[in-house]
Parts: sequence; C-alpha cells; structure tokens
Amino acid sequence: ARPPLVHLSVLNINFNRVTSLDPLSHCVALRQLFASHNKISSLSPLSACTQLTALSLFHNQIASLDTALGVLTALPALSELDLASNPCALGPPYRHRLVRELNLHTLDGDTLTPLDAELAEDFW
Repeated sequence: ARPPLVHLSVLNINFNRVTSLDPLSHCVALRQLFASHNKISSLSPLSACTQLTALSLFHNQIASLDTALGVLTALPALSELDLASNPCALGPPYRHRLVRELNLHTLDGDTLTPLDAELAEDFW
C-alpha cells in the first residue's frame, strides 16, 4: 500500500495551530507548503520533500538556524522561503547564512539581488 497523500503538491495549513509536520514526511511530490502562524518547531519531516520550491513558515517556533539549515540544504528545488518571525530569524547572521547557503530567489517576501549575495559573502 502507498503512503497517504503521496501525490499532494500544494498544501495551505496557515493559522491552524499545527505543531508538527510529521504527517508530511511521505509527501514526496509536495512543491508548495504554506504553514504560517502555527506552532511548528521542526522542519525534519520535510527532508523527503525534495520537490519543494516554496516554503512559508512565517511566525512559528523554529528555534535553531543550524538545525533548519540541515533540512533546507537537502531541498535542492527550494527557491522561495519565509522563516521570518521565528526565533531562528533573530540576529544578522540569519539572512546572510540563508542567502549564502541556499539557492533562493525570494527570502521572507523579498526578492534577492546580487547585492544580497555580496553582503552575505562579506559578512563572513
């Protein structure tokens, strides 16, 4: 038997008090996930979602930037990311690290430019 939701490609669960993304670990076709304003603290269930191009987790409880990057760097198609208003987004290293380590076109609603890449490199 196939895991449920294996063909799911777009999911919007904004404002639903979601605490875990575990049910999405079998959603290998997922391309867009909108899960803002929840209580999510871990991205690890998304490791298998290698087709993800857009991920919005604005205003959740993601605390560790290192742990988040461990998952995000394994998502080769990811080009749009929003992690603003999470504990991991505090401080200047946040934006620079994401720009430097991920191949994003959009971060936290802002279109990235070559200047963003330059600033990220200069920061380190």
